[in-house]
Amino acid sequence: MEESHPAIIPPEEFELVQAEMARRKELGKRYHSGNIFTAKIVCGECGGFYGPKIWHSNSRYRRVIWRCNKKYTNDCYCKTPHIDEDTIKQGFLKAYNQLLTDKGSVLSLCEMLLRAFSDCSDLDAKMSVLDDEEKQITKNIREMVVINSRTVQKQPEYTLEYQSYEREYEALKAKYQKLQAEKLDRINKTTVIQDFMEQIKKRKEPIKVFSSDVWLAAIETVTICEKGELQFRFKNGTEITV
Repeated sequence: MEESHPAIIPPEEFELVQAEMARRKELGKRYHSGNIFTAKIVCGECGGFYGPKIWHSNSRYRRVIWRCNKKYTNDCYCKTPHIDEDTIKQGFLKAYNQLLTDKGSVLSLCEMLLRAFSDCSDLDAKMSVLDDEEKQITKNIREMVVINSRTVQKQPEYTLEYQSYEREYEALKAKYQKLQAEKLDRINKTTVIQDFMEQIKKRKEPIKVFSSDVWLAAIETVTICEKGELQFRFKNGTEITV
């Protein structure tokens, strides 16, 4: 039930949570940590995610670094280097501040993406057709059941026809659910872009201190290249290498 009582949390915050849950669901077992860098740092060679590794865990030289999770698995030996969180944070500050120098173009791109993602009329039309077809099949099945309960019929033929309708219904249902998932994905992307835009709009000057909130609102992924360059991909698709 919608709009029956005041929202417990702000609607925009709720939508952001839904978007993040959808992202984690898509990642599946790959997502298992609350660290803000998890599933964000990507190996430029194999495409796998970087993960945190502890060096010298029992000494005063204890250090946490991030390295490709597939670096030493099977026959794979990625040449991309390990990296520490301070380097990621400093690189993010440079890339984000560089992004701010062309705020107008960034916001224009965001508005274009919003128009594309927010229009779900094509999906709604397809879902409406499938819904009508599902209802018709349901009606046919009910009529079959009623007739079968009132008159004597050859059960093998009845069963085959019933199963045929059932398979057709399940196929339509699968198509409908696929369209639903695509619509939800567009809605989630719209929420992500809107939050990204708000972060950009309210920023009047370059940021000097790393903020996890800005990071989460702005960054899609960071790709680590073989020579150590960091390629930041922002939520609007803009890529900046530092």
